[in-house]
Amino acid sequence: MTDMLAIKWADADPAEGTTDLIPRYWFRHDGISEFRQHIVIGKDSAWQAKVRCSITVQGNIVDIDYAGDHADSNIAHGFMVGCTRLRFADETRQGMPAVLWKYPDDVDFSGEWKYVPRDHRTSPAQDTEPFDPKDKTDARKKIERLVAVRQGQSRFRDDLLQAYGGRCAITGCTIEEILQAAHIMPARDGQTNHVQNGLLLRADIHTRFDLDILRIDGDYRIWVPDGVRTNLGIPHEITNHPKREEDRPSREALNERWADAAARCKSPETIESL
Repeated sequence: MTDMLAIKWADADPAEGTTDLIPRYWFRHDGISEFRQHIVIGKDSAWQAKVRCSITVQGNIVDIDYAGDHADSNIAHGFMVGCTRLRFADETRQGMPAVLWKYPDDVDFSGEWKYVPRDHRTSPAQDTEPFDPKDKTDARKKIERLVAVRQGQSRFRDDLLQAYGGRCAITGCTIEEILQAAHIMPARDGQTNHVQNGLLLRADIHTRFDLDILRIDGDYRIWVPDGVRTNLGIPHEITNHPKREEDRPSREALNERWADAAARCKSPETIESL
């Protein structure tokens, strides 16, 4: 029988109601695995799919990273990109961990969690552990359930939805279920959840912004790699601003982010703007 840890995301973003099924045998030994896949179950069990990740296990910490080499595949399949951190009470990695989350542009992990004290049994389409013919136990999986909430994101997103009139700042998309709150400067504490430090972005645009594939300068001009602009319908500058001037994204924050990205990524000469 494969023990599973189920993390149900309960925050108000496109991941709301989805459940990550994490095999506990991943946590048995310290080390790094560059490629893993685990099952994700959609809200109300409407769908089931597999997401790619890497895993780092050290001491009482387990990091499950959906970005890096896995980002493009996960974005293409509609998954959020970032890193889940499981923080156990000790190095045995038994019991229920605290669950934290970090987007690619965040400095720190954040989150809240609670344990749902009941066993939940399900039958995923495919096992993630090798078949053991000597195992006579019930083939169904025992799942310990957690409900996790990304701290602060719900209020931040609500504020941005109101400021931008429910429209993506770049594409004008109005499908609320796929609109996300993007930080300009990395989230460190509650102070960074200010409307001027945020942009309301379509989920796929948000991920590219987090990864600095898409950049915005202090004049609200949008810079993207060759070919991306046409494929994603990205304009040359932000076209959907908040109605209130005081809610517009901070030019200073955008310039600071631009400088940080330029220091660690490709120079502006290698990406297209106008």
